Amino acid sequence: MPGKVAKTFTAKGSIEADVDSAISSCGGDARAAIRALIILLDHLSEELERTRANTSRGYVRKRIAPPR
Repeated sequence: MPGKVAKTFTAKGSIEADVDSAISSCGGDARAAIRALIILLDHLSEELERTRANTSRGYVRKRIAPPR
């Protein structure tokens, strides 16, 4: 999964291939794949929070989406 930042899934087979790819990149261990994806999600969430904190409200004209 390295190199993939965002993806929109349009076909059912597409997401299945990505699931298989994530599992195979972790040596076939589904738990390791889930662990890696959770760590990545946590990292991206922290990065988003830092970006929100460092973005000027004037620049975005107070249109910053509230944290989830």
